[in-house]
Amino acid sequence: MELRHLRYFIAVVESGTFTHAATTLNTYQGPLNKQISDLEKEVGAYLFERDESGRRQQPLQLTAAGEAFLEAARLAVAHADRTIVQARNAEAGKIGTLNIGINSSIANSLLPKIMRYFVKQFPDVKLVLRELHYIEQIEQLQNHLLDVAFERTNNAKLYADLQFIPILEETLVVLLSKEHRLAQKSQIFFRDLGKEKFILAPPKATVYMSEIINLYAQEVGHVPNVVHEGGWMVTILGLVAANLGVSILPSNVKNLKREGVIYKDILDLKHKQPIKLKNSLALIYRKDNTSQIVRNFQRAIEEVCQNSILEE
Repeated sequence: MELRHLRYFIAVVESGTFTHAATTLNTYQGPLNKQISDLEKEVGAYLFERDESGRRQQPLQLTAAGEAFLEAARLAVAHADRTIVQARNAEAGKIGTLNIGINSSIANSLLPKIMRYFVKQFPDVKLVLRELHYIEQIEQLQNHLLDVAFERTNNAKLYADLQFIPILEETLVVLLSKEHRLAQKSQIFFRDLGKEKFILAPPKATVYMSEIINLYAQEVGHVPNVVHEGGWMVTILGLVAANLGVSILPSNVKNLKREGVIYKDILDLKHKQPIKLKNSLALIYRKDNTSQIVRNFQRAIEEVCQNSILEE
């Protein structure tokens, strides 16, 4: 028994005659009649009432077996139709789960816009977010525990199996307590921070920290005097608010409001413009990942980034 036989039977019942059903199904009455007869043989019972000569009664009337079969046939066809729709939606990336590795930089910048935009387009895709350090994100991507991640492009060449798509350039800011001597200074350069005590993230935890230290050392002549370390931005903010030191972070930190902390752009000496991190924030995924959900997510990010540029 095939699904089409059930559809033929339902069409005959709903049309009331084989002639009308054949027109609806774009077939001929003779073959349709045979299909229903074959179906009755397979079921082992008449589905339509017969007259004394053995012909189907007119107008068509269902037997008790036909009534029961009609109910089951409709359920089976409806279930099959739902299954087909689900399969097509899965193929199109409209349903499923996307496991996303994030860090503070993306969470404090584009992530809210990306999530809102993607969920509006694909409301039936479940998004699972995991806040992880760089190495953890890379390992979980390679072990298929994450589908996509957000991190810097610093070490992109080290991972031939991963695709890095730059999405956001950032400048550097210094975090100061409101009580700090530089809090009211209009322009700040690295050289102004030469004698400061620093609160920084461990270089192993954040790939941008090595670049920040190198930029600082090039201008000041020595590496920062790190007196405290914090693995997460909120930890660093708390220590800066307590006036235990200053910190340097990507500009996305400005979206985190902390009482007692102010942010100042760090300017380059030559052009007096905010210093940019050379390594952009990027979307990362495995090159062998053929998931349409990942493709849809990448396209959504590209559209969000384009719209963000137009809004500036």
